[in-house]
Amino acid sequence: MMQKPLHLADSLKLPLYCGEFGVIDKAPRESKLAWYRDMVSIFEEKGIAYANWNYKAGSFGIVDVELKPDLPMVKILTHGK
Repeated sequence: MMQKPLHLADSLKLPLYCGEFGVIDKAPRESKLAWYRDMVSIFEEKGIAYANWNYKAGSFGIVDVELKPDLPMVKILTHGK
């Protein structure tokens, strides 16, 4: 899935940025965290800048309705693995 944009960016000598990615909150917790770890690992390995979609929405947020952060998710997104 990422090979085409990676190849194009490389051939044009341009950086890549993934502005929206995430997992809906109804997904199984451990699968969600594993997916985030995998995606962030790929982004870091390939030098792709990224931003989670989004900060505090119910479906994809990294904080709950009381704005309490999901600490394991924050750790993954801030390179803490």
